[in-house]
Amino acid sequence: MLLLLAACTGEANHLAVNPASLVTTAVDDAAYAARRTQVKTYLQANAQAVADEDPGTLTALWDIARTPPNARAAVLRELRQIERGPGWSEYATVVVMVHS
Repeated sequence: MLLLLAACTGEANHLAVNPASLVTTAVDDAAYAARRTQVKTYLQANAQAVADEDPGTLTALWDIARTPPNARAAVLRELRQIERGPGWSEYATVVVMVHS
């Protein structure tokens, strides 16, 4: 019974009250997906240089991902822990995007 009452509340909930927020969310999601794809593509193309922590390569990565300066050391620590192999670029993408 309480669950039914909660569903009828006038308070904000997970449903969008404003249709414009649906558009904003869709645009934000599309922008995130595009940036994530760019990050993954860059990581795949520059895997060795990223692993070698080449400064120019990392600067480009930070710019593409929009990684804040205070998060970069943590990203590098986590990237060092990922085993190189077929799934490396996916794991590396997740690490970078979590901190961006």
